[in-house]
Amino acid sequence: MFYSFECDECGHADDYSFGMNDDKKVDCVCGVAMRRVFSIPGLTGDLPTIGSWNYLDPSLGEINGKADRTEKMKRAGLKEWHEPECTVKYTKERKKIRETTDLSRDKGAAHEHNALGREKSEARTREVAKSNKKEISKHVEGAIRKAVQQTGMDVS
Repeated sequence: MFYSFECDECGHADDYSFGMNDDKKVDCVCGVAMRRVFSIPGLTGDLPTIGSWNYLDPSLGEINGKADRTEKMKRAGLKEWHEPECTVKYTKERKKIRETTDLSRDKGAAHEHNALGREKSEARTREVAKSNKKEISKHVEGAIRKAVQQTGMDVS
């Protein structure tokens, strides 16, 4: 299971994988013991309610299984979330480190794990910026085209 921790000293936060009976203590890269953070879990996938396999999605209404969710998402013009290709390698590397190393004892591995997390975040930010730039360009082009049509100007 994954558990969230935060350092009161430097503010660093991260998730760590532990077995149910493991000692859940983590030291931050700054050397201070991190505090476990509790949060409300997100609801994803086909989550049953008591006595049925249906659940209520705030955007799509009542969902009766994965096929129903896929169909309703398609009708709403939505797609299933998939991790962006630009961050997959960071996720895999971080998972490998978590599975092969005790991050609470190996400061070098913990530092590498945290650095990969920052790189993953930066890669995602660059990808979003690139995507937004393309969208803005489309909107600007459309606005210019509309203005030219409205004025009747010949810009050839």
